[in-house]
Amino acid sequence: SHHGSGDFILAFSTGNVIPHYPEVPTFSMIHLADTHINPLFQATVEATEEAILNALLQATTVTGRDGRRVEAISIERLRSIFNAYRPSTQ
Repeated sequence: SHHGSGDFILAFSTGNVIPHYPEVPTFSMIHLADTHINPLFQATVEATEEAILNALLQATTVTGRDGRRVEAISIERLRSIFNAYRPSTQ
């Protein structure tokens, strides 16, 4: 993901304080320049990917209604799927 890719991001921050009842008519805010935002996009993608992989690897085999059984994915199976479908980083 990168700036201009068409991805949407919703972010919340406590970095800028917006006064509720300002004594002056204007105030300043700090923004990250568009030219420096790609590392933030990359970090977001990597953190999301890691969270998903961690959740998948912590799953356990379960048996549900009517004896329906769903097997937990093994790390070997997940690795083969991941390697087959993950885009090249080059």
